[in-house]
Amino acid sequence: MQVARYAAIGTAANGKIFVAGGNKSSQIFEASCEVYNIETNEWHFMASLRGPSVYGQMLYHGTKLYVVARSDETFQMWIECYDLERNEWTTKEPIPPKVDIFYGQKLPACLIRVPKKTLDTLHRL
Repeated sequence: MQVARYAAIGTAANGKIFVAGGNKSSQIFEASCEVYNIETNEWHFMASLRGPSVYGQMLYHGTKLYVVARSDETFQMWIECYDLERNEWTTKEPIPPKVDIFYGQKLPACLIRVPKKTLDTLHRL
């Protein structure tokens, strides 16, 4: 990696490893993001998050990365979306402060694929 960090968030997809945010030290928070290309064995910077984040989750879907993140400074939580083709992050939704996350607890996020034919067979209870 080009920037040493801990408590970063990341995911792997399409032969690449994406890493975002984290801490440089206990007092310095990181907003930069990097991508590792397995084929070329190289790290490259990509667009930075709109704010520093730790203790979040990242997932990949289609041509986009999604981050559910929390600032360690303000405890503000939000969702950001990274467009791989445009190399830019956009903030999708702030998460209301009523959500109670304790220090050091990771945010759960996951991606599930359900075939349309399965959805078509579900019945409302």
